[in-house]
Amino acid sequence: LRGEGLYGLRDPQIMMQLAMEAFSNPEVIDNTIEYVHRHDMSRNEFLHDLADFNLAILRYTGALPVISRYLNPVTNGVAIQRANTYTYRGPDFMVATAQAYHPGSFGDQQHLWNAVLSRDVSVFTTHPARPLSDEGALSGSPGYWVGSGRFPHVAQHENVVLNIWQPPAGKGFLEKAIVDYTHAHFPGERFDEVIVDGRFAFGRTGDTYGALIGRYPLAYAQGTTDDLVQPGLDSYWVFEAGSRARDGSFEAFAGRIRANPVAFDGSVLSYTSAGRRLELEYRGEFSVDGSVQDLAYPRFDSPYARAPRKPEFIRIQHGEHGLELDFYGQRRTITGGG
Repeated sequence: LRGEGLYGLRDPQIMMQLAMEAFSNPEVIDNTIEYVHRHDMSRNEFLHDLADFNLAILRYTGALPVISRYLNPVTNGVAIQRANTYTYRGPDFMVATAQAYHPGSFGDQQHLWNAVLSRDVSVFTTHPARPLSDEGALSGSPGYWVGSGRFPHVAQHENVVLNIWQPPAGKGFLEKAIVDYTHAHFPGERFDEVIVDGRFAFGRTGDTYGALIGRYPLAYAQGTTDDLVQPGLDSYWVFEAGSRARDGSFEAFAGRIRANPVAFDGSVLSYTSAGRRLELEYRGEFSVDGSVQDLAYPRFDSPYARAPRKPEFIRIQHGEHGLELDFYGQRRTITGGG
């Protein structure tokens, strides 16, 4: 924010900070408390908890960032920060990931990876922020299905996603709970065929396949057909998408995945599939066949648009249809017609 002129107390600056939902983070907490104080906003139901920090001695001594770093409240995870997103799309499925997004940090509503295997089947994993309540998916935010309690280290290459989960055993400041398991949305009733066997789960929808591998045995939560649970805090999930066109029969796909080498030493997860070796180190590097991947992407790098991280101009093109965005000239041009 500082480098973009967006750090400060002028309305456009504070609106940028609040739009990111950054309130208590060390980098911005001074701004938040000062703005709340100036405009008497502490009676707002979303901000009233900040009243305890609205003390002159804290505002004027520079102590607030130090306190935020020391206490590391769960609200620091609310901030929607820069993400490097990777999407792999083929004729049978699409898989997308926010690469290496703040591993181990508190989560909120961020959704870090997702595989779409059909119009009706979506697969993903999370660490629940709290146990499931009678309200189901609406049980808080972050909750059981919404967002995560703690983030994994997640990385994707083409049709494979690696997740390493290392939530702490003890709760953080203001954290309601640390649930001692992770889980996958793996909707059994929406697949045409499902196999759950030990550390493996396989699903087929039409001619598209999905596989999950855990460190520990997987099982559906009691009374559910979509909530695939893996016990333990120190764990991993491997996901791979496939199809009849790529892999042959569903049985052949499942057999190949079972035979793929997987190794985990508590920090480094390696997985070899279809002749490629993927290796992810928790809070470290991600490599494919020994080549470290640069996960700091440009703004766009796709068949339809290429642009650097901070472009002045973007052109999106598909066939004869195009969209040109000139940010500094404040012009938006559509080409190709209807």
